[in-house]
Amino acid sequence: MKMKKLLVVALLLLSSWVEAQSTLKAVSLTYGSRVSESESFTWDKQGDDLFIPVHISEDNVITIYSEVVQRYVAISTGEDIDEYSTMWKTIDVNGKRCDVYITNVDGALYLLIAYKNYGWFYELVEY
Repeated sequence: MKMKKLLVVALLLLSSWVEAQSTLKAVSLTYGSRVSESESFTWDKQGDDLFIPVHISEDNVITIYSEVVQRYVAISTGEDIDEYSTMWKTIDVNGKRCDVYITNVDGALYLLIAYKNYGWFYELVEY
């Protein structure tokens, strides 16, 4: 039953970030770096058993309530990357551009924040 609920949340988020307002929690965090945008990230897991609220609003804003609050405002409509992932061009609170991805991998929901040379992702679950 929990898996079914998670898949429903994932489908809502993937189909339309604008139409759904959701509060989830991040339960793990992984950081990554890369030499250039054309290369893949090298990932390093930083933490498990986290409880970081993540809010996705109707007006295209993602707020992550970590130690330092992170806020990303979408400046594009969601673009489906594949059948599991959607990407938005965003601007953070410092005016820097980054891409935000929401993806479903093997029934788990992830939120990835990707800048040119670094990024991180959270595993999300229902709040």
